[in-house]
Amino acid sequence: MDEDESLRRYGLYPVGVDLEEVRSLLTARARLAECAQGDGDTELMRRCCVQLFNAGSPDDVLLV
Repeated sequence: MDEDESLRRYGLYPVGVDLEEVRSLLTARARLAECAQGDGDTELMRRCCVQLFNAGSPDDVLLV
C-alpha cells in the first residue's frame, strides 16, 4: 500500500475498523524503519499520522 491508496481507502478521517487498520499499518511500517533504515515508507507513515491525528483519539498520541 502507498500513501495514495491509503487516502482512497481510509480518507482523511478514518473511523471504526479503518482506524484500527491505519494504526496497524503505521506500527508495521515503523517497525520496518527501525529494523532496517530505509525500509519504512515515510510518506505512508506521515499519511497514517495525519489520519490518526484527524481522528482525535488521545490514545494515538504516542503512536503518532
